[in-house]
Amino acid sequence: MSFSPVGVYEWTPQEAQRHHLITQTLSQGFEDHGFHAVRNPVIDELHSLSPGLDDSLRSSLIYIHHQGHTPRILRPDHTTPIARMVATRLRDQLPLKLYYMAPIFRHPSNDWDAIEQFQAGCEWIGPDDRAADWDILHLCLSQLHRIGLTQLAVDIGHVDFLSPYSDQDKQALLQGDYVSLGTLPQRGGMALAAPIPELGALLTQVQASKWAPNVSIFTGLVPTLSYYTGFVFSVMAPGFRSPIATGGRYDGLMSRFGLACPAVGFAIHLNEMIEQP
Repeated sequence: MSFSPVGVYEWTPQEAQRHHLITQTLSQGFEDHGFHAVRNPVIDELHSLSPGLDDSLRSSLIYIHHQGHTPRILRPDHTTPIARMVATRLRDQLPLKLYYMAPIFRHPSNDWDAIEQFQAGCEWIGPDDRAADWDILHLCLSQLHRIGLTQLAVDIGHVDFLSPYSDQDKQALLQGDYVSLGTLPQRGGMALAAPIPELGALLTQVQASKWAPNVSIFTGLVPTLSYYTGFVFSVMAPGFRSPIATGGRYDGLMSRFGLACPAVGFAIHLNEMIEQP
């Protein structure tokens, strides 16, 4: 007897239709806000992408066999190849508002994770105006609302909150292992945000919006990728085991490919949404 492959997806017509409706809605929403679609290679050359890959991405890479001598990998991320594209082909067209709608491929970090992880996301590359932080967060939340996710819990953090922690501590935070950590991170509002001016400005805009009841400042929020340099956020919703969206500011990534340029973005993680009936 044959079985469906593990860790990757085959869809019935109903599942394919659900995926189509979600991605079509998101694409239209992104384009309505001035973002333009780009496509990253599914099969990439490791040496070309290597300057932007942090350790957490390197440990999850999926290598493919081929006839040549250059190591090749399946696409592990969207933001990194977009940074390479902008630095090498689009540097004269800044600022840029770009979006993607395609899977990435990583060795799973949890038993329930798949190798094939469907993502939809936006990258706003070029603006150093911190108002862009609010614009990108608002866009993410509004598009989640458009696809029917109305009960959202949003944690906002900042990399400066993490400076007292060792790498081991950060792993404990990622796993919610506060026993090993020996302390509890704080969750709150303006009192936590105000010492970081850009975070205080962001929270002021959040508090003036309809999203205010959904948002908390969380000093223990650790981004899973190390290229973030400023504010970060994570969105949870009832019925989902993992965050349904993550993002933040990553002003240093483009410089790894030779272009010093600020950027902010987010990814919506679609696997569990597609799997739901």
